[in-house]
Amino acid sequence: MTTPTSSEQTDMVGTLAKYCEQLGLPTVGRLAERNQEWQQWCVEHDALFQHVLKAKPESSTNHHLLGLLTKSHIEITAKLSQHADSVVAMREAIAQSVGEEHSNKFGLPDCIQLDIITHAWLYVQGCMNMDYSLANDHAQNTAELLNRLYFTPATDVQATRVAYMESFYAGKAVFGEPSKPSFWQKLSDWINGRD
Repeated sequence: MTTPTSSEQTDMVGTLAKYCEQLGLPTVGRLAERNQEWQQWCVEHDALFQHVLKAKPESSTNHHLLGLLTKSHIEITAKLSQHADSVVAMREAIAQSVGEEHSNKFGLPDCIQLDIITHAWLYVQGCMNMDYSLANDHAQNTAELLNRLYFTPATDVQATRVAYMESFYAGKAVFGEPSKPSFWQKLSDWINGRD
């Protein structure tokens, strides 16, 4: 599926939330379960999204959305990584005072935001037919960070990574554009007379 340029999308969409809805993002991964948090993210980032659409109308809206999600992912990952030790200490203190089974009831809004941003980010990467291995690396790193902050077993890291990659493949299946042949594939086709 080819995506219209952002100038074509501006008239049709108007807001970040509407564009994300057109892509099917509110139904991806944990975004469906965390709709309120996802909508809040859209509201918070709408002005920047609109600014970028106007500033670079020649670029596709998907590229703008990918850039916005990348920015958000980097920022929230850096914030959580910077404060990981204090978050872990806080969760340990809560677990000791109220018990392990009750400590998981205390939500970490930044962890929830990282989780939903990762699902959305990887979905858009899939839509744009981006590299699997890079998406998988990001899914693994995010799952490991969240595992550390939530004290989940190592098996949950893989389950979380798989859930993120399901979002990547959902984007690829619905909107992924065919890959462009590599230089080596073009050379092979030329040598074999398949150009």
